[in-house]
Amino acid sequence: MTTTPRTFAQRIGLFSPCVAPAAILSDGPLRMEEDGLTPLTLRQEASHDGLCHLRVLRRLPCGDLYQAEVAATPQLLHAQPVVAYFTEEQLRYAAPWDKRLDGADPDSILARLEARAAANQPVIRIEPGEQKKPATPEPVVALQRLDLPVEATQKRLQEALEAITAGTPTEAHTLQKQREVSTRSIGAFHMQQAFLCAAIDTLMDRLYRSTEQVHHLMVKTNCALIAQVQRWHRDARQRVVNAIPYFNKREQRHTWRLLIGVPEHLLQTV
Repeated sequence: MTTTPRTFAQRIGLFSPCVAPAAILSDGPLRMEEDGLTPLTLRQEASHDGLCHLRVLRRLPCGDLYQAEVAATPQLLHAQPVVAYFTEEQLRYAAPWDKRLDGADPDSILARLEARAAANQPVIRIEPGEQKKPATPEPVVALQRLDLPVEATQKRLQEALEAITAGTPTEAHTLQKQREVSTRSIGAFHMQQAFLCAAIDTLMDRLYRSTEQVHHLMVKTNCALIAQVQRWHRDARQRVVNAIPYFNKREQRHTWRLLIGVPEHLLQTV
């Protein structure tokens, strides 16, 4: 039986300045530098000495996703924050920022954050008569990045999360078999499935709008391939999507740039 820990909103609350390990930030390309050559990641832009500072603004209506502002220092968090999104699991490592920590050794702060995260971890108790089975990690499958990156809106992701968390008979059966899996794994599974759903829906929109036969065929092929990746992911539970928060200046809205990895054996079927 698993004891569910308190949520970030219950532990700390919204709008409070916090500190967290830089490792919770995406290390995928965020945007290009002004010279147009050097990729910049969210982790590079919004962290310093292994730490980042953040302020959580709201919890999104579905799933365990939070919208936040993040920066490398408390001063930049006030003056020039970057919008980012975090899961409940990532925010388990966050702690309220105390000005008395200014000048403290970063390694010491990181050690405190790790201890705090361990204290917030779900507690699993084995009932009498229940035999604990040793966990056998699944082998990691090599992935090849899909040539076609997909940019999905926040609204599209929310709709996908609502559909995923509502559950279907197949999904319910899958979760029944995974009861002993930690809260972190289940949350990551739902997010990955939602990203794949959002990618398919976005490409289907392109399909309906396209009038070029060549482009139509390419989008249709990629939709089918992502659907195969989604089915494979339900069993493998290996991360296949690297989701990068991105602000679309032309449309003036926050979106997700989805970089999708495909198992090599699925590419052979295309």
